[in-house]
Amino acid sequence: MIKRQGFTLIELLVVIAIIAILAAILFPVFAQAREAARTTACLSNVKQLSLGALMYVQDYDEQFWTWNWGFDCNGGNNGLPRDSAAFWTMAIYPYVKSPQVYQCPDDILQWDDAWANNEGQNCSDDNGTHDIFAPTPGHYYWDTNPAYWNPKFVSYGADESLDGGTKLAAIRAPANVMLFGDCASQLADMWAGVGGISSTSSSANYITARVAFSSDPYGCCLMWDSQQTATQFENMTSDNGNPITGNSLSNATRHHGGENVSYTDGHAKYSKWQNLTWFNLGGGGN
Repeated sequence: MIKRQGFTLIELLVVIAIIAILAAILFPVFAQAREAARTTACLSNVKQLSLGALMYVQDYDEQFWTWNWGFDCNGGNNGLPRDSAAFWTMAIYPYVKSPQVYQCPDDILQWDDAWANNEGQNCSDDNGTHDIFAPTPGHYYWDTNPAYWNPKFVSYGADESLDGGTKLAAIRAPANVMLFGDCASQLADMWAGVGGISSTSSSANYITARVAFSSDPYGCCLMWDSQQTATQFENMTSDNGNPITGNSLSNATRHHGGENVSYTDGHAKYSKWQNLTWFNLGGGGN
């Protein structure tokens, strides 16, 4: 009787086919697991920033930072501070103590702090001298030239309506008012209930676009369309000349159709972009 040595060609092909099938099944699962891990790491960052901000608030007579858009970036500050250390990124840094906490692992834009120093838009008298997140002087914060790119980018935005020394006690429903979130800018345009178009009943369901589309692949378009409801966004055929097709809206988010957001009571959670409205992030007029 002759003993068989090794495998036949058919047997090898069958084994290879089985391995290929298993790989095709498991690789997407591994990719989803990695994305889930990045989303969780981002949620942890948002939570840590919130804790740092609340510690800051306790040390400063229960007031948020005093940086405010009540001045023209190109001149005149109406008596408000323009030292880049007053912007939220640096105001809470002594409590956070790590630039990495400001960075989402899923952030594809990786923009610098535009408000510290930006060509043609110098929002601080010291041109970002006291802000480690400031872009290279004389260059736009979205400049992708590696020679000017600042690795200490900021992935998150603070609720702009809290700027100017808002008192914590003045927030009637802190569990429903945004503090930080994934954002395509370092200021989230959250003015619900305090004036402007977002204070009207018809605009309560407008999407907070800078938060909802924090990874807008066009880098400058969807994030500025703040006067749209979820339905209006979904019915769009183009945006600033750029076509919207298929999963473009979902791809413009940072975490598979949603974003991480924290609230002024300190809790943080993941939300689908359709739920990131002025009403939901501003406490319904709080």
